[in-house]
Amino acid sequence: MDYSSTWHDSYVTHRESIRENLHILHPLLGATLNISYTALSDILLVNSLDYREVGPLEFETLRYRAILECEKTEEKLLAGWWQNVVSIFSDSSKVKVKKSKMNSYYKTVSTLMSNQIKELLTRSINSWVFLFEEANRRHLPLVKMELVYEDQKMQFYPTYDIFKN
Repeated sequence: MDYSSTWHDSYVTHRESIRENLHILHPLLGATLNISYTALSDILLVNSLDYREVGPLEFETLRYRAILECEKTEEKLLAGWWQNVVSIFSDSSKVKVKKSKMNSYYKTVSTLMSNQIKELLTRSINSWVFLFEEANRRHLPLVKMELVYEDQKMQFYPTYDIFKN
């Protein structure tokens, strides 16, 4: 081994290589992460804890309310979080990345944003599932059901198959 050159030159070379290739260290990605934490940490797609307070609902009404709430949350995210993230990257003078590295840089940005949305979806789904757990009876939504006598059979409407779909 040749120890004639100092380690400092090697260190500086490798540090610059890491700075050029490890895009997650770019300051704009840190700003994107901060915006995501601020905007996404407090919200869920559906605030399922309020359904019990509304009183008994028909299943279609419950489904409609959940879909409507998801759509409202989506609009809120597009108007707030998405616009803030886009504004960060709209000024090309702030994105100081070599042209040859631009594709991998924006793939990193895309992955970061996807991970933030996946985390929001995971929290929302877990909250929805928790709503129907045995230990959480006081928040469980009340669903109106009818006892129907048809074709010499007594059954509930809506049926279990309707709930599954």
